[in-house]
Amino acid sequence: MGLFDNVANSIVLPKSAGAIAAIGQAKKYLPPRLGALVNTGLGVGNKLLSGDLGGAALSVLDSGLLANYFPRVDGLAALAAYWATPTPLLGGITPAEAKAIFDECSATRYAKKNLFLIEITDLMPSSMDSLVSKLMIGDGASMFNLFATEVNYSPWTITGDKMRIGSASIDSVHSLESVDLRLTTMDDSVGTLKKWFESKAAAATKRDGCVGVPIEYLVKIRILHSFITDASNRGGYESVLYMRPASIEFDLSRRDDTVQEIQMTFSQFDSFFPVA
Repeated sequence: MGLFDNVANSIVLPKSAGAIAAIGQAKKYLPPRLGALVNTGLGVGNKLLSGDLGGAALSVLDSGLLANYFPRVDGLAALAAYWATPTPLLGGITPAEAKAIFDECSATRYAKKNLFLIEITDLMPSSMDSLVSKLMIGDGASMFNLFATEVNYSPWTITGDKMRIGSASIDSVHSLESVDLRLTTMDDSVGTLKKWFESKAAAATKRDGCVGVPIEYLVKIRILHSFITDASNRGGYESVLYMRPASIEFDLSRRDDTVQEIQMTFSQFDSFFPVA
């Protein structure tokens, strides 16, 4: 049994109003210091009996009764009162509670939008004997990851209508919309990524008016959030999409001496392939 439990068991506080009034009358004839001691003892006893051990200890420190025996107790009492006192500056909570919130926030590793890994893989690489096909067969995925600056997509878009039932309403789900992905990248001086996209677009829409076989123009796009390599990945969120080329946009200007950026748009082939 602890010290405070022993003290609580040994203190029997007056219960009746007459006893309390008698104590008040008796305190008139006591010296001021002894009267303060009685007040402190009653306050500590009430807190012990109610289970507030921390409040009882703080009351003892605030009373200054221990200052004669421990010279630094007053400083400790002020410090303890500071950490246990709610303050408007911290939104009405105590500094101890504010520190606990700060520790929880600082210990959280937040997802950062500039940390991601993107891989684009041909399901059937181009048969052209060119720099494009060589790069896309071997280092194409790493080339996209090296040059990519922005990725925008919405992996889940569910459409539906509100149906009226009397005075209430109920939601009716219709379908899962296909995913559109916008990729902004840089490119090298020979236009490797431009040529690659052009070859995939040509495989989808033939010059003779025919439409290509999906395996010829589909690509697998993998996006890993919050980590830049598979080796450093610690369970990050990941999306895997099977998509076709949709559009590409260039922006040229002689007013700006900057690196050219191109924006590619890809559209999901079908929603039967899950977004992993």
